[in-house]
Amino acid sequence: MILLVEDNVRSRHTLAEILVRRGYEVIQASDGEHAITTLAEGHPITLVITDLAMPKITGFGVLTHVHQRWPKLPVILTTGYLSPQVADSILNDNVKFLSKPIDFNELFTTIEGFTASQCLA
Repeated sequence: MILLVEDNVRSRHTLAEILVRRGYEVIQASDGEHAITTLAEGHPITLVITDLAMPKITGFGVLTHVHQRWPKLPVILTTGYLSPQVADSILNDNVKFLSKPIDFNELFTTIEGFTASQCLA
């Protein structure tokens, strides 16, 4: 199950619909605070996709929370504000960065890579 965190309603609904059509189960969160609450509810989350720039708690805040509680849970950070070179220098095997606008082929390749390497399916 994918936790999709995006404060832009239209972007969140569109991406969720694309993921569902691809066969994934998706839970949506409107910001980082909502994401952390959702994670605490015990849903069987296998991947977090989160926007970086959000009110209340940013994507980095979500990432920090996830890795404190579930260090092996993969996270995909999405943003239009961070260069891939900078992102790659601060990320690790459980964290990937995708620039906005999202290339859906790249997104699915990244998800499938996590699935294959970490047996998320």
